[in-house]
Amino acid sequence: MNAGRVVAGHFQVDTQGLLFTGLSLAVHAGLLAAMAFFMPPLGATDEDGISADQQYLLQQYLQAAAEKEQEEKQEEQVQDNNADNKEGGTGTRAKGEEGSMGNPNTKATGNKYGVQGPADNADPHIARQAALRDAAEFGMIGLLNSGAGGDPNAPTAPWGRDDSLGNDALSARGNMWGAEIGESFGAGGLGRA
Repeated sequence: MNAGRVVAGHFQVDTQGLLFTGLSLAVHAGLLAAMAFFMPPLGATDEDGISADQQYLLQQYLQAAAEKEQEEKQEEQVQDNNADNKEGGTGTRAKGEEGSMGNPNTKATGNKYGVQGPADNADPHIARQAALRDAAEFGMIGLLNSGAGGDPNAPTAPWGRDDSLGNDALSARGNMWGAEIGESFGAGGLGRA
């Protein structure tokens, strides 16, 4: 179809579109007026604070929590006082054979552990953990901190010190009991009786 010719001075209004636009405007204006009308006044809140009943309940809850916390502290103190009286502690059983704290990377058996140091050492001790030693000896840090953490062949324990120093002729990861000091196969942990 060909386009129609524009007539000068004649403007047409789309009445159907105008009707829907007006209806939408009326609905939106009505919703805004309803929200403004039903909004609670800002000064209607209770300025007195909490009631006596609420205050009493709150005091009871706080007192019960304080009593529970005090009982827990007393239980911890009793446990700390009796910690030396427990044989074997409260830990779980280690994997592997009892007393097989040796090295899982060796095939030798029948040897015990040792921590190298002077024979007259009055304070023999083992290092804390191999992970700390690995972190101290890895890469460039290891070159700067050579010798930190004690002997790398000595056994370690979570309760040990930062370095190891014993009174044996050499360090070896052997079992708890054996004929002589040397590497011995084991699971790397202790058992609990």
